[in-house]
Amino acid sequence: MGKTKSIIIRAINYIRDDYRRQTLVLTLPSIPFDILYALFSALTAIVCHSAWLGTMSAYYLLLSYLRINVLYRTGRGRLSNNEKFSEINNYKHFSRTLILVDFVLAGAVYLIIFNKVLHDYPQYLIYLVSFYVFYKVILAGINLGKANKSQSLTTISLRKIGIVDALVSLLILQWALIRQFGNPLSDFARLMNSTIGVLVWFVILIMSLTGLIHCRRLEYIKRKEE
Repeated sequence: MGKTKSIIIRAINYIRDDYRRQTLVLTLPSIPFDILYALFSALTAIVCHSAWLGTMSAYYLLLSYLRINVLYRTGRGRLSNNEKFSEINNYKHFSRTLILVDFVLAGAVYLIIFNKVLHDYPQYLIYLVSFYVFYKVILAGINLGKANKSQSLTTISLRKIGIVDALVSLLILQWALIRQFGNPLSDFARLMNSTIGVLVWFVILIMSLTGLIHCRRLEYIKRKEE
């Protein structure tokens, strides 16, 4: 019993003392949750003929793919000396994939707005959802700041995925708030949805491009040192 307790304490200390390890450990449980939610949404979308749920299913599958791909490439890089899976190349691959995800998101936002796809929450629930989404956005920003300080490109990649998740949740909440408290088919609602959608798209694009620029700078420094 004492030996087991000692192992657990050492494992906790090993994770606690390294922000990169904390991020990796916390990422693992979110992957099966996202996949299960995506499959459930896809099944419900088919049964209910819901374009909204179909879009959400695709979105969570993309998030799962991003997280799995980052973890997979990180593992390959640690288990082999293949330069293809170096941290810089992994971050470059992630940033390029994030651009693709951003354009998929742009297409989904366009279809939802111009096909007048609506979504709402029960009135008693929307306040709780609002609180959770704002907490999620603030926490994602704090985590990205910590990741930048850690200078771990793997950690930054995973925390950028958290930012994407939080921003899309904010976009969804904004649609639901207009549905709940205004006319979702009005010109004002369409303008707001379009504006917030473009802002979210632009922020994700900037994260992608800054990642590629950072990789180029690191590669230049590496060549110079060699």
